[in-house]
Amino acid sequence: MPFAPEWFLEIFFAALSSAGHPFFWLLASAALYWKGREKESFFLLNAIVLTGLFVAVLKSFFMVPRPTSLVDNSLLGKLENSFSFSFDKYSFPSGHAATIAGAYGFLREKLSRPAEFFFLALVLGVGYSRIFLERHFAVDVAAGILLGLAVGRLVWVFFDRHWSTHSKRLLVQEELGVIVASFLLVAVFFLFEGISASAIIIGYYLGLFLFKFTGHDNLPVGGKPWAKKTIAGFLGALAVLSPIAFGFLPVFWGGFLLFLAGFWLSFLFPVAYEKALKNKTVKKII
Repeated sequence: MPFAPEWFLEIFFAALSSAGHPFFWLLASAALYWKGREKESFFLLNAIVLTGLFVAVLKSFFMVPRPTSLVDNSLLGKLENSFSFSFDKYSFPSGHAATIAGAYGFLREKLSRPAEFFFLALVLGVGYSRIFLERHFAVDVAAGILLGLAVGRLVWVFFDRHWSTHSKRLLVQEELGVIVASFLLVAVFFLFEGISASAIIIGYYLGLFLFKFTGHDNLPVGGKPWAKKTIAGFLGALAVLSPIAFGFLPVFWGGFLLFLAGFWLSFLFPVAYEKALKNKTVKKII
């Protein structure tokens, strides 16, 4: 007698697999951003985008077919495929495995020992889910994990040992350099992935830099206020993206909504939240 029905295992591993999708980590980066950990959020997203770029290049080079040609026609599947970060028809390496490993590689130093063990289990779980769902071979998953770890660690080294050791004057120059490098990264990413996959990242980066250059700031927040802020921000982004799942929009408008969702996460929502917080404070004083 099987341990669990096949349909239950498919749902479980499909849900587990979503932890390796780049959109999941875009939202995680946004949550860090809203918490006031802006630089950490920015570099985490850079690690995810850079990992996705390497995955796309390697997939286009090796062009290994997937184990099966399954197509997910569910609403969630359509929404997910609208901003997939890698060539969907190719298998080597696994983008989901690379993404979750890249996030782990970058965040590892910030994790407690129990959290690190949980994260490692999550990396392995996502990798196995891609094999169980017949989207990848084992070698695809192994290569993806190694690639993601390498990229995540390299980005962490730059963030921790290079970014934080310069004087304030040099740090300003470094910030400008990182901004230019980030847009170049997105430009190269766009060449490999096209507008659908790149639009949400372009919107997020543009909103992030506009938020900073217009003098706004994410005040440090935690606990229940941060949880409420995060839920409101996520719901707004999903509301913007929901029409894509129904497949009624042309490619251009789908790309526009993806751009708008990224811009919402990094600019529109933080500005609206900041204004609402100020109005609330003023009312209390009055």
